[in-house]
Amino acid sequence: MPLRASAIKPSAPDPLANLFARGRIDEAQYAAGRQFQKHFELADKRRPEQPDGLADDQVKAWQMLTRCYQTLGQDGSAIVCDVLIHGMSAGEVAKSRGKAGQDGGRFYRMRLQECLRTLAEVYGFAH
Repeated sequence: MPLRASAIKPSAPDPLANLFARGRIDEAQYAAGRQFQKHFELADKRRPEQPDGLADDQVKAWQMLTRCYQTLGQDGSAIVCDVLIHGMSAGEVAKSRGKAGQDGGRFYRMRLQECLRTLAEVYGFAH
């Protein structure tokens, strides 16, 4: 069953769903982005029942995020976090890096698409 961006009801801006709804990323890229968000949320979650350490699922999430960050590199990781975690658009990412304007937004949208293809390979969603 194909994924649908409309099934996600976030309380914050959702650039990933926006890109998917506009056909700028494919299903594998969308699924990889959601998986990255899930791992990030899980790794960052504080649990009172585990005050001295991380639960097993948190350790696995951290390990997967580490693999993602290593594969994406420093710049790719920063772009992915800006968009998927902080809810920034490609235009906002460009502006935050001093490259405002249509060309800057287009460049960072293409970079994000490339990073999402990489995440799709890491997570095993690539075709």
